[in-house]
Amino acid sequence: MGQKKKIAILGGVGSGTIVAQAIADLAKAGSAITCAGYLNDRVQTGDFLGNLPVIGPFDAWRDLPAEVMLIPAIHKVGDMKNRIARIEALGIPEERFASVIHPSACIADDTSIAGGTYVGPHAVIMPGARVGRRTSLRAGCYISHDVELEDWCFVGPNTVVSGRSRLDTAAYLGPGVNVREETFIGRYATVGLGSVVIRDIPAKKTVAGNPARELNGSCRDNEQ
Repeated sequence: MGQKKKIAILGGVGSGTIVAQAIADLAKAGSAITCAGYLNDRVQTGDFLGNLPVIGPFDAWRDLPAEVMLIPAIHKVGDMKNRIARIEALGIPEERFASVIHPSACIADDTSIAGGTYVGPHAVIMPGARVGRRTSLRAGCYISHDVELEDWCFVGPNTVVSGRSRLDTAAYLGPGVNVREETFIGRYATVGLGSVVIRDIPAKKTVAGNPARELNGSCRDNEQ
């Protein structure tokens, strides 16, 4: 039997534990994979998050054996600019990033998925789609044909992105969103849960509703 592939998660409770569960499910399904633990700047080294240890802060990735791969799990609406900058500043080589794809996901043969991406249970990615670096596709989402997702995008559970749409860097779609075909979602834009998007969303805007409209006064830029 070959050596198991080891993955360390840059993150913690929430997105990190979701990725850890996917790694456990892959192992149960027969994949030669295991989770080495978490890298976390806020939780003390040696403490446990669930049944997995924190093995150091983010900067400790340099101390890990070269065969340990990495995946960031840090998506949080309202703080993505800071979080992306933190990960990018670590200087992790591209070849050290691993993608974690749940065994129940359905992915077309010609789909392109860049490193450090998570694809959740029962997610569907159709032919011609392109998924950028460090993107998170949550359980039950549907990415239709020829959709383009740039780096650091988040697609929430049960969200539908229809054909030939494009999400720019760090666009954030909450749970249960529906995006009409050939729609553009701008850089750092946020779409609230259950929204129906029928027109393009400019960069850094927060929208919600059916049809989705910009929120005034209380809106939060995903970049802030």
